[in-house]
Amino acid sequence: MQSSPPLPPTLAAANPLYQARTIVTGRRDEARIPGLKLCLVQVLVRVLGDPRLETHPSIAELVQSPEDAVVHTSFRDLYAFRKIKDEQGARDRPLEMTIEHDPAKVDALLGKLGSKPGVAERPRLVIFFAVKHIGSSYVLSTTNAVGALQRESFEAAA
Repeated sequence: MQSSPPLPPTLAAANPLYQARTIVTGRRDEARIPGLKLCLVQVLVRVLGDPRLETHPSIAELVQSPEDAVVHTSFRDLYAFRKIKDEQGARDRPLEMTIEHDPAKVDALLGKLGSKPGVAERPRLVIFFAVKHIGSSYVLSTTNAVGALQRESFEAAA
């Protein structure tokens, strides 16, 4: 019996600190490469745990070859169930690009800055988010059916 080839790493099993998402307008290099750079900066900042890294003078040089640290890339068509219009082809459709980075390569990039990853246990934050909108009000929570898009946005930003 033949063994099947190893599966690519799954996003659910990977460390979420080394993952990033952004919106791009196609899979070609002209849209994908800037998205890869943005995602790599997001991951470097998140892994280091210091938002000041985003404005570090050496950050532009570090992300010149963002594809080197990529393990897996996936795209989700945000207009998947919308009909393509006359002037709109696959190039103009917004895609959510999810990137999974190689932890060793990201850590090595931080090492070039003289920094170490701050991936130890991080403190948990509890946020209470109350919504009041035109006659309805609720507290955003995982058990409440309303606010699904708000929860998704909140999780993405976290």
